[in-house]
Amino acid sequence: MNMPVWRAEVLGPAQLRGPNQEALFPERKLAASLAYLALEGATSRSRLVGLLWPDSPEATARNNLSQMLRRLRLTTGRELIVGVDQVQLAPELTVDALEVRDLAAQGRLAGRLAHSGELLAGLPYDDCPDFADWLTAERERFLEWHTAAIRAELLRLEREGEYGPALSLARSMLDLDPVSEEAFRHTMRLHYLNGDRPAALKAYHRCQDTLRREFGVDPLPETAALAREIDRGTLPVLSPGKATVLPLAVQRPPHLVGREREWIQMEAAWAAGQGILLAGPPGVGKTRLAQDFLAARGPYARFEARPGDANVPYSTLTRAWRDWLTPVVGAQLPTWARQELARLAPEFGPPPPPMTSQEEKLRFFAAGAELLLRSVAGPGLGGQIYDDVQYMDAASTELSTYATSSVPDAQGGDRLRRLILTYRTGELPPHIAPLLASLVDAGQFVRIELDPLPDAGLDALMDDLGVPADPAARARLREHSGGNPLFLLETVRHLIETGQSERALPERLPLPPKVGQLIGRRLTLLSPPALQAARAAATLQRDFDVELVAQVLGAPLFDVMTAWEELGAAQIVTGERFSHDAVYETVRQGIPASVGPLLHRGAAKALERSGGHPARIAEHWEEGGKPALAAPEWLNAAEQARSRYLMAECARTLRRAGDAFWAAGEQDRAFDAWSDATSRLFDLEDRAGVEAAVRGLFEHARTPRQKAVAYRLRSSACQMDRDVAGTLEAAHLGMACAVQAGDGRLEAQLLESLFAASYLQEYPDDPTPWLTRMMEIGVALPDQDVQGTAHALFAMYLQDRRPRDARTHAEASEAIYRALGKAVDGVSCAQKSVRACLTLGDLEAAEAGLRRMAAYLDTGEGLTTQRLLYFEKRAVLALARGEYSAALVHLGHALDLTAVHQAVWQSLLQGWRVKLLTELGAREEAHDTAQTLLAALPGSANRRPEPRVLALEALADLGDVDAAEAALRAVERVPFAGVYWGARRDLAHARLLPATQRLPLLDTVLNHARADGLEGVALAAEVRRNAARLDLGLAPLPWEADAGRHPAGVIGVGEWLGVRARVAQAQGDGETALAALQTWIRRTAELDVPPEYRTSFLGQSRLRALLQGEAARL
Repeated sequence: MNMPVWRAEVLGPAQLRGPNQEALFPERKLAASLAYLALEGATSRSRLVGLLWPDSPEATARNNLSQMLRRLRLTTGRELIVGVDQVQLAPELTVDALEVRDLAAQGRLAGRLAHSGELLAGLPYDDCPDFADWLTAERERFLEWHTAAIRAELLRLEREGEYGPALSLARSMLDLDPVSEEAFRHTMRLHYLNGDRPAALKAYHRCQDTLRREFGVDPLPETAALAREIDRGTLPVLSPGKATVLPLAVQRPPHLVGREREWIQMEAAWAAGQGILLAGPPGVGKTRLAQDFLAARGPYARFEARPGDANVPYSTLTRAWRDWLTPVVGAQLPTWARQELARLAPEFGPPPPPMTSQEEKLRFFAAGAELLLRSVAGPGLGGQIYDDVQYMDAASTELSTYATSSVPDAQGGDRLRRLILTYRTGELPPHIAPLLASLVDAGQFVRIELDPLPDAGLDALMDDLGVPADPAARARLREHSGGNPLFLLETVRHLIETGQSERALPERLPLPPKVGQLIGRRLTLLSPPALQAARAAATLQRDFDVELVAQVLGAPLFDVMTAWEELGAAQIVTGERFSHDAVYETVRQGIPASVGPLLHRGAAKALERSGGHPARIAEHWEEGGKPALAAPEWLNAAEQARSRYLMAECARTLRRAGDAFWAAGEQDRAFDAWSDATSRLFDLEDRAGVEAAVRGLFEHARTPRQKAVAYRLRSSACQMDRDVAGTLEAAHLGMACAVQAGDGRLEAQLLESLFAASYLQEYPDDPTPWLTRMMEIGVALPDQDVQGTAHALFAMYLQDRRPRDARTHAEASEAIYRALGKAVDGVSCAQKSVRACLTLGDLEAAEAGLRRMAAYLDTGEGLTTQRLLYFEKRAVLALARGEYSAALVHLGHALDLTAVHQAVWQSLLQGWRVKLLTELGAREEAHDTAQTLLAALPGSANRRPEPRVLALEALADLGDVDAAEAALRAVERVPFAGVYWGARRDLAHARLLPATQRLPLLDTVLNHARADGLEGVALAAEVRRNAARLDLGLAPLPWEADAGRHPAGVIGVGEWLGVRARVAQAQGDGETALAALQTWIRRTAELDVPPEYRTSFLGQSRLRALLQGEAARL
């Protein structure tokens, strides 16, 4: 059973017609609702009532709408307007205005002539000012469409020789706009073509009188020139209905002409191994010169950037990769490269997880270089052309630069750098211009500016095009073309298409001052469907095909295919691209303002169906006047940028999302998007951008929650500048707003800011109350992330104060993050746990923690800082166990990495290297490294005690008392050394004291170490206390630590075992201990000491004595 169809007619007097075709005349505001919903689509109920009842309270206005819809339902028996929060027309209701709009979008303009009524004709809306403004704009749009329909039909009739009907339409144009010079010109021309020259001149005089009377001006020069041609009888007449086929020579001239000088320059650059930059205005022949130059050297690869690429990251390269990828190349690519390339091209398989670091981004870049090497840099290729690089997006530029510069010549890099780049002079974007300038300055590229063709070159081109050898005519063509080959080609094409090429040139050549205007004249010769197909393609800008163009127009595919064939024959398009970017620009600029938004909306819908990039879809929704639909797509684009580690692009698209939400009236969502964009700017360390963004947030913050967000970000900005006072002030103000808003998560974030400020001041006050409150919030919400953060910050604060509690918090935080699948946070907490275990002397637990760190690090290529700390902790553990070779290897891995705050980590790693060299007996190297480290520390960003204490220990062990005392003073200048490093400082200090003064200090260290659970420190203190007693001739004290305890790297294994042997000998049981020690020395020297240090290790005096069985000499 077919659903009964209702029809609304809003062009002319508004009426509704049901299945029986009886007309109903809707009330004024119902008619307004029908027209608005038809043309704007689904609309919020609050928006609609605000338009129609602006002076009523919203509740009253909503009731008025409900009553009006109830009356409509009772009258028609149907729900013709449906929806609750969003209202829209029912699918069974057709609307004439919507049909006319679709006809206009599809270029089927003749159908528009059947609908000539004004939108909501005769209905006043003075009491609804916003709706009245909308109606005025829509009426103008429909009038433009009607005028365009008349114009298109008029031109069609003129081409077919139907001058009488065309003249009637010209008069209709004048009726619509009595001062339109265009309408007067059509009237003049058609009278002339119809054989009535007096009427044509009379029309000109009427135009002249009208303009002088109304505006006090004369007609345009174009109108006056037409009148002169009519008066002289020299106006060209088209042959009706004659289709024109452009000769092959005009479609593509067979020879490159007039570029001998540039060719010589290119030859010299190529021979010198330099790349080539070809610059010049549009149409000067850059692409043709580049193609012919490389074609002379064999096969070559050509890639082009296209208009619109700049807004979509990697769009230029994604298109190129799909061209490069062949089954052979795909099979050659290693698995890791295929996986990385799948981030952009699904042909390579499922994509890996989102990037989280610069290192992962570089791995992706390396995959791009691999593809480039295996596809376009083969030995059979003469080079590559990158065409129109002024359109290239920033991400593609960055990756291409990496790929062409990172591969050594021996691996094919020389072939990668056989490049010709073309671009328009003066149009390079900021991300490309400095790069190309630097390449030229470095001598890697040569820049060649293409000047206009000389006269001889133009004559040679005209020979190829078949232009008659009339010196006067050729001189005029040379003058008007200005030496631009494209301008000359377009002129000849126009003359051929208008039937003027087979006779002498007309007195008034069709040569406007710009090539775009000439191309525009050629466009007027297209049929309306072909012209609209070209407009749809220009709206899409790039990567379109006939099917996508048909979807944009909402037209049958086969109709568009016919139109596409016409565009191809006219050389408007070539395959699935415009024949020249100047053609694209002319088509795009010629899209009427009334049609452009419709095409953009169609493009957005078509790209949504075909899986287009969200930024591209968002642009079209915005251009189509639909910011509410653009905003979510901008958010999708931001997420995609974030997953590819394009943080600047992520921030930019989030900002665009906020702007779109704001334009759509969604102020809260706009604020959230802007605040997210600001957060991304922190990742970029863009201080100026952050400050401007935060100012903008304060300008738009309305609610307590939004003010709290703005204060949180200001606090973070102050933290970036190490502005403690500013950080605290903003955090406290934000806290008050967060509490007022009742937003626990925001309060927790601001508590974190307070903690950060306290950290910058090295904790002048105990942050425990803040962290406790954060934990309470996390439990109350409940929010595992907040709890994990609180545990992690507790571990950070307590690591130097209460390491046992720090370990508990680190392990709790790690467990939370492991459950949440947050590897970045998990590895950070595992590292804190390992640090606490090493501090406490629990080497087995430290080993387990390191295995967990390795598992986290295996999930990705990033996390450089944690990777560095992993190797550092591995080295410390190996050193504690006496595995010196392994320790040296791990330290080397750590030193090879470049991480954030590199100066801090370098000082720490050098400190451990000093410790390791001392253990290996490399006295001179250890001493020099320690002194170098200490000299660098005052100006270093490292304010921690670790490197200073490690240098102190080494110098004390080496016996350089003066240097060690200087190191001790450096340690004492550190405001807070913490329980662990303070104890190690005191242990080293004791070595500088006479034996009698050592004992009280060692007792103090031992007691504190026991209280704090520092088992390695406690054992080290016991070892050195007994050594001191033996030195004083006192009996050693019984060992308090269990026999299985280990000094955990606080002192060396050799020192520990040596003192144990001395104590055993003093107690009459030294043989067994001495034998065990000798075995350890020999085994360690053989297995755990690098060969280059074996001699120095065994040459240490105390180890030599032990090997000789003289424990008493230690």
